[in-house]
Amino acid sequence: MLGRGIARRVRPSIIRLMIPGAALEETEAGLVPVSGGWFVLNARQARWFHREGRGESLPFTGSTEFEAETYFPQVGINLAVLGPGEAIGMYHWEADQEALLEEVLA
Repeated sequence: MLGRGIARRVRPSIIRLMIPGAALEETEAGLVPVSGGWFVLNARQARWFHREGRGESLPFTGSTEFEAETYFPQVGINLAVLGPGEAIGMYHWEADQEALLEEVLA
């Protein structure tokens, strides 16, 4: 009977708004999301890229234009690990509004 009471209180429109989880696929370089939706991923298991002079990069929202536009349009989240003397970033132009969240660990 408890289940019936809960079902009556949850509006069907709210259920339709829930976003499904993304599928993760194991590659040689690590785990990669291969569909749209939310996901939880341990950075140690993810696909990292080495960028000469710019450290190591983990693009959570896709490393190719296809991945970024297909799975995570309008969102870009990256984790970067920089060594001594490596540049924190490079200037680039965006057509859409952009914000930067930066955390520096010493």
